Amino acid sequence: MKRISHIVSAAVFWIMAQVAAATAADVVIALDPGHGGGDPGAIAGGVLEKDLVLSFAQALARSVDRKPGLSAMLTRSDDSFVPLAERVRRARWAGAHVLISIHADALANGEASGVSVYSLSPAAAVETAKLLVEKAPRSDVIAGAALAGQGDDIAHLLVDLAQRSTLHETQRLADAVLDGLQARTDLLPTRPHRRAGFRVLMAPEMPSILVELGFLSTDQDRERLTSKAWQRRAAEGLATGVASWAATAPIALLTPKPWRKVAECGTENAIGGSCAPSRWQPEAAVVKETNKP
Repeated sequence: MKRISHIVSAAVFWIMAQVAAATAADVVIALDPGHGGGDPGAIAGGVLEKDLVLSFAQALARSVDRKPGLSAMLTRSDDSFVPLAERVRRARWAGAHVLISIHADALANGEASGVSVYSLSPAAAVETAKLLVEKAPRSDVIAGAALAGQGDDIAHLLVDLAQRSTLHETQRLADAVLDGLQARTDLLPTRPHRRAGFRVLMAPEMPSILVELGFLSTDQDRERLTSKAWQRRAAEGLATGVASWAATAPIALLTPKPWRKVAECGTENAIGGSCAPSRWQPEAAVVKETNKP
């Protein structure tokens, strides 16, 4: 009986510690400007997608940082190419709770206009879980050592459990972001929330969405997307949506991640600063390095 009492007390203490940690620390939002470097993305009317989305991500970082309890980081802060898997790793190194990838679309034929949001499709989620367990480094799955040393059956179970919660919260995040955007700009008229199997959305433990700001191939959208005033307005709407989601997100999802900074990313880390992978390490790696003979 005494042992059970100790276990219950320990459990209550752990829950209280998690709540305290979550309320004391910022919710970190990883902003991922698509393309970069030799990959320009869509091009229309002299506008390169890679430049546009970086500019918008910087405006969004400022809006996010103004929201109490939120802080932003960028997966790239200059015109450099970052592989898709590396973008997710950088988000994890920063202890991100959410990843938002920023893009702009273009059509070869026809016209379309408005903002849309993509989340991972259920079919892609199933395939992702299988690939993560069978092929990805275990240190890359669920942001740390949770799967290290586990057999495939246990790994599948852990990924599935993480993914179920994440997919639900991703749906809520997408809806909140669309609500925030709709108050300040036009959405894609038909199905503004879409689902796909984009690689950057595949972290099983981190709600991730991809925002298509509009269509560079459409004159009206291109003029709007390149307007600094529109960027500020849309960024504020998007940040408001994220804040609305975070206010009701599960405490367990918002606890500090088991990854930490080894060196500061610079005072401008959210706006034009550099978060080079060599400057970040997972908690386990720090311990291992410290205990070297």
